[in-house]
Amino acid sequence: MSDSSTTRRDIARHQARYLRSNPDVCADMAVPNHPYLRFHDGQWQWVSMDARNRVDGEALDFETVVDRLAQRMVTLKPTEDAHLGSGTTIWERVEAQDVFTGHDRCFWCGHSERTHDLGEYETTEDGICILCDGCEDDWNRDDQIVGEIRRRAEA
Repeated sequence: MSDSSTTRRDIARHQARYLRSNPDVCADMAVPNHPYLRFHDGQWQWVSMDARNRVDGEALDFETVVDRLAQRMVTLKPTEDAHLGSGTTIWERVEAQDVFTGHDRCFWCGHSERTHDLGEYETTEDGICILCDGCEDDWNRDDQIVGEIRRRAEA
């Protein structure tokens, strides 16, 4: 038995400091939904991918970062190596979908108002949702749209 007083949180704090000092490195959390963590533009960014290829993101504070690092198996890797099945990285998808920009995004596919026309719709199962034109067409074809609430400005 070891007499070491190093804890998982100590290691997690060290990892977090390393990530903060190396913005070209991210943490692969090795659990379902492909969660990744990085420090980028002064912000801790936690992202995960859903089954629809929509990236969900959350800005975290330092203590939450330490908690999440301490609770999971973590692999540190260059951000350029955070590949998904499609050959793109999670971070390329974060940028393409405007995850941390404040733009409105399609509920289903994640595309933002910067690149796609969006509308607000009442749906049969999910209530009021923002959808891009392509997703709205698919949902309408499947009789999931009750009605359009309002059209958003052109992208």
